[in-house]
Amino acid sequence: TTIVSYLDSLSSNTTPDGTSRTGAAFTTYLDALSSGIAPSPPSAKAVAGYLNDLTVSSPDGSVGTRVVDIEGRLNKLESSISSLPDDIASRIINWQDSQDKKMSEELDKIKKMLED
Repeated sequence: TTIVSYLDSLSSNTTPDGTSRTGAAFTTYLDALSSGIAPSPPSAKAVAGYLNDLTVSSPDGSVGTRVVDIEGRLNKLESSISSLPDDIASRIINWQDSQDKKMSEELDKIKKMLED
């Protein structure tokens, strides 16, 4: 229940302009948990209970909106990570092509100067 209370409190932790600090707070919690500063969950039931609470109806009548939001963010992150190697390779190839073109132009200039 301590974990549930802590994580639930994250959603009400907002900046003055109304944006959420949930991500930063959650990361801080996970860092504290992994370094041993924060105690680990007392049981698998505590974690399961929290996950179950995520899907329970909220006061506005929506069901599982937090889970859907998290799932959407994870899917977006996964697709971004999946395309990263191709993006990097494409940039390297484009850079190499531009360098080859510059080198060719410079060699042509040198040849022209030597011929004259």
